[in-house]
Amino acid sequence: MICSKCNKEKNVNKFFKTRSSFTNKERIDTCNECVDTQIKNGGMDELLKFLRFVDTPFLNKIWFSDKVNENIGTYMKNIALNNKNDTYVNSDIEVKQISKLEVESNEEVPEDLVERFGPGYPLEEYKAFQKKYDFIKNGGYQENTTMHTEALIKYCIFQIKTEIALAQNDLATAKEYAKFAKEAASAAKINPNQFKKEDLSNGIEAFGELSRVIEGAKDVISVLPKFRERPQDKVDVTLWCYINYVRDLQGLEPVKYSEIYKFYDEIKKEYENAIITDEVKSGDF
Repeated sequence: MICSKCNKEKNVNKFFKTRSSFTNKERIDTCNECVDTQIKNGGMDELLKFLRFVDTPFLNKIWFSDKVNENIGTYMKNIALNNKNDTYVNSDIEVKQISKLEVESNEEVPEDLVERFGPGYPLEEYKAFQKKYDFIKNGGYQENTTMHTEALIKYCIFQIKTEIALAQNDLATAKEYAKFAKEAASAAKINPNQFKKEDLSNGIEAFGELSRVIEGAKDVISVLPKFRERPQDKVDVTLWCYINYVRDLQGLEPVKYSEIYKFYDEIKKEYENAIITDEVKSGDF
């Protein structure tokens, strides 16, 4: 047979059979390869047109199953083996919204996502909402009030809806969602033209404010003053006890920890002076 699309002559087995009662032909005049290409390019609408033409049912679970994996050739073989008496009127397209994600996913939507973004969205959209929300939050966004939080949540929803519509080439829907996203962004104060100096500096405008931020830093303990007249840790206590133990054996009086620290300072100073002297002698100073 010669394909009406590519005009190539192919074996008769390379053409799908039709169940339509409106034709005397056993097979259609478009080859399997051209049908497959047309469906991949046209998406679900093209698939349904083809199945209606050959009077073959569309069954969600078979089309989106791992075995078929949205391949028209494998799908037609599966239907011929398991649903040979069914026609297009037996399709379940009216019963279930066609979505590969809904058919394949048995995972329940976490309650915290429903509580944050509201009910009624597919699981993958919830995940996209949360990813966008985390991206903005981790970027330093300050939620000053609950109103800002609500506006941020709405922005994430509308922005993801805009991106989905654009991916589906639905420009009209994308335009509507983009308008809502822009309004939510303004309410959440995440438009760049809304930023003030304090937004970009985390609210720090004076040296006193900077000092308070530093005092609240995680590792600030290492730069705070230390008490030099008492032990700082278990090692210091152990050394102090050992020194006084040795002194007691020698018949000497125990020493205060401040004296030990003073001894540390003297040895340190001698060591530093020795290094400076060596550098002067070598000419490296």
